[in-house]
This record gives sequence, structure tokens and C-alpha cells, in this order.
Amino acid sequence: MKKIEVIFAEFGVVDLEIQHFRNYFPDAFFTLFTDIPQIPPGFDAVHRVSRPFQIDDPRYGHHMNDYWQIKGMLESDAEICVSFDGDMRIVAPEVNTIIPLTEKFGLCLPANPRMLAKIDATIGIDGGSVDFVGGGNGFAFNAAIAALDKRHAKAVSTARMFCRIMEQRPVRGPLAWWHACWETGFFPCLLPFQWCVCAEHVGIGNEIVLHVGHDAVRCHYGVHRP
Repeated sequence: MKKIEVIFAEFGVVDLEIQHFRNYFPDAFFTLFTDIPQIPPGFDAVHRVSRPFQIDDPRYGHHMNDYWQIKGMLESDAEICVSFDGDMRIVAPEVNTIIPLTEKFGLCLPANPRMLAKIDATIGIDGGSVDFVGGGNGFAFNAAIAALDKRHAKAVSTARMFCRIMEQRPVRGPLAWWHACWETGFFPCLLPFQWCVCAEHVGIGNEIVLHVGHDAVRCHYGVHRP
């Protein structure tokens, strides 16, 4: 039986209901990467980490979150790893289909509502340039959810490239993913907007995961952070 690990990376505060996610992945191993001493119950493993970013950087928590979700996957002994930001709320059992999708394609990332990678890089906080052939005119990823099959060599290579980019020049997660995919030539399974419903797509229908960190999402669906 394959091992499935669900990974969270929370820095500064752990603000999530782990049981909410366990309800949908009851057989998974749950791991937390963090830098705080007080941990809510429910995790199978907790790793306290403090590298590789400077704690006085105003984007320290965001960089650590994006980095350790993926670094944790690469260090895992599970065949399939799935990461969620803490402000995700699952609203459909179809979330379990991320497992066969990941086994088929190697790496799954949700679509970014800004769509063009260069637009996300330009208007997103902690963005940067997309200064290579292709110009960022591909579809932008959202870093709030990711899933990796450790048995898929090209997908693992792309995840390693993501971490290398973050270590060398920390940027927002979606931009780091775009650069990583450009470098390796591997394009992940792009999950539709229903997998991470942000403010731009409230009411889209067939919702699977809501990004309740957005006020408009909480208001429209009448839900709160899990």
C-alpha cells in the first residue's frame, strides 16, 4: 500500500483545524513544518525549521511556507505528497482525486486566477521579472496546493529546481514554479480554478477547495478558515 503524506508549513502561528483535512485523507500521514513551540494536536510528525531565509525579511513567513511545503515533500519517504496552505477549506470529496491525478502526471498545481505568469509576477506581492524566452506568457500556477509523486523523475527534478530557485533568489511561489518549469521543460497537471477558488472565481460551480483567506470567498460561501 502506497504511503500518502499531507504536509503543512506554518510560520509565526499555526492556524488550522487539522481534523478538517484528516476527514478527507483519513489514511494519510500528517506532517507540519514550523518555527513555533506550541503545536496543536493531531499531527503525526512536527519538524521545527529555521532556514534558509532571514527572519527579519518581511516576507520570511511566506518564503518559508512556499519552500518547506516542497522541501518537505522531497525529504519525505512517502510515494505521494500533498501540501495545503492553512487557509484552504475542502468542500467536496473529489479532493481525493488529486491522488490518481498525481500518480498519472507526477506533479499537480492549481491554476492562478491571474492566468498569465507575467501578470502574477508583475502585480503579485514579492514578484519579479520573467526575463527569458517565453516572456511569462504561459499559465501561472497557484502555490496554495501542490501534489508530488516521488516516483516520477521529471516531476521530482522540477520540485528540486523550485527549491533551488527559492534558496538562491526568494520570490513568490507561483513565480518560482514558473521558472522551475521553464528550466526543466516539465509542465505539471494544471488543476482548474475549482481546486483553489479565489476571489475572482466565487460561484464558479463544482467547487472542490476554497481559498478562505480571501474575504470575498468567506463572504460568498459563508465559511471560515478550517
